[in-house]
Amino acid sequence: MPWAAASIGQIHRARLQDGREVVFKIQYPGIDRVIEADMRNLRGTLKFVFSLLTEMDTGPVWEELNERLLEELDYEQEARNLQEAAELLADEPDIQVPVVVPELSSRHVLCMEFVDCLRPEQACGEESTQAQRNRWAAALFRFVMLGLLHWRNLHADPNLANFGFLPAGGLVVFDFGCMKRLPHPLAACYVRLATAVLDNNLPRAQKILQEMGVHRLDGGPMPLSMLEDFAAVIRRPFTDDLYRFGSEPDLYRRLQQAALNNFEHSRRMTFPQDVIFVDRTLGGHFGNLFRLQAEGAWRDWLRTELELAAQNA
Repeated sequence: MPWAAASIGQIHRARLQDGREVVFKIQYPGIDRVIEADMRNLRGTLKFVFSLLTEMDTGPVWEELNERLLEELDYEQEARNLQEAAELLADEPDIQVPVVVPELSSRHVLCMEFVDCLRPEQACGEESTQAQRNRWAAALFRFVMLGLLHWRNLHADPNLANFGFLPAGGLVVFDFGCMKRLPHPLAACYVRLATAVLDNNLPRAQKILQEMGVHRLDGGPMPLSMLEDFAAVIRRPFTDDLYRFGSEPDLYRRLQQAALNNFEHSRRMTFPQDVIFVDRTLGGHFGNLFRLQAEGAWRDWLRTELELAAQNA
């Protein structure tokens, strides 16, 4: 019987002859061919759906989605991603990744040493203390900032099921199938954009977005009123010395309302394909911090990360 389910396969626990406890992530037979065929068939449907939401050319968007999703089928690439992340995280005591067993891994099978940890529902449940949730969230925030601002190689699947939680406060990152490498100029723009929003300098943020390729279809900048609506919500966790996610239950509703208020503007906007998985990741982890109900000095932490990234650019 499988120990757990993965999106395209099953997870099985085992013990090797040398005593190591491991897990095998095994793809369902033929799932790669099924997904590749489904993606080809889905292209026309998504093109129609996109046409209801935007007037921009969605061809590059489709290519980005297709490339990232098909990349997840290659467990040999994921093993390399895990090994690279382990090296980069060697000096981060609160973030770890499982050790790959390469001799037992292949394109369709990934073997890793077992890490005993809490699952998301346990970490977000009543049995976890506020101190634990705060430390897990701080580690998650640090992990995202490292990928986006420093390594320019972002773990781009924010599903909280891809993370494990150690009772002492450490974070375990399991799934490295979906990674997004950022062009250096784009990563530098994110540093400048976040700094401008943090400083509430929205005209500057407007110009940076235009430079990134986020602008109206006619080349003009994003309407300042639209930027103000979204920035007012996004900045909230970064305005106080300490902020607890969940202390404002209507924050997500306000974000949805900003989207509805600016729907017609959004239809006439365009953006580069490279930002799709970045924005998906940031939005997903915004929700994960809400699930953890975490409190932290987010403004100071973000400021520190931005200053370090600017110095090392």
